Amino acid sequence: MTESSTDLTGNGHRHGSSISSPPHRSDATIATARTIAYLLLAPLPARWAHSATVAAQADEIASTVASSDRGLLVSAAWLHDIGYSPLLIDSGFHPLDGALHLIRAGAPMRLAALVAHHSEARLLAQPRGLLDALDEFPREDGSVTDALAYADMTAGPTGEIMSVARRFADIRERHADEPPDLFAARRRREPQLLAATARAARRLRGCGPQTYVPESARDLTYAGSAAIHGTTIRGTTGDSTTGDSTTGRANL
Repeated sequence: MTESSTDLTGNGHRHGSSISSPPHRSDATIATARTIAYLLLAPLPARWAHSATVAAQADEIASTVASSDRGLLVSAAWLHDIGYSPLLIDSGFHPLDGALHLIRAGAPMRLAALVAHHSEARLLAQPRGLLDALDEFPREDGSVTDALAYADMTAGPTGEIMSVARRFADIRERHADEPPDLFAARRRREPQLLAATARAARRLRGCGPQTYVPESARDLTYAGSAAIHGTTIRGTTGDSTTGDSTTGRANL
């Protein structure tokens, strides 16, 4: 893949400013992001399936962010896990490796930073000794990061849509044997991710009757395990996984 294939033009920013792009450029950027993700992740079928569902969920919840940020959100969703590609592995920490590739390829800083920090990645960078490297990318808070977390936390490891609570349980199960400091860091992410997904769900409820988020999305309790049930965009309340097999599942 050449650098010209990753020409995601734009201007980086942090903490609240936005990229204003005409609709045709937004559509082109999303299409380019999808192509990059496919080229890098097609050899990893579970990772590709997960990324495709994250992008679909991001598209469904895009009404919760500024219109100028919707293309950015969906592009980040397509690209958030490209660091798993064997072609990009450097540090071994996929949010950082994916973000570094995007910067080298000429992508805007804001897009790379969303990939670098997706789903509270900084909490996982710390026990790896990579927090300083990750912090080279400016971290933003707001509706885009919340929507990206929502999309990631409602897409299962093989592309199934699932509740946030089930997603947390699945992550714990798959990572139960990793070093204790890393496993503890995954658990520390849960309250922050729970809050982010809840904020995104609340925004979605105000966006009109064409979307549906169950009443249980308002359950923000946290007592050792997350408790948002059924906060998926497509599908019904409760757990909407397509199966319990862990065969071929990819790591978060």
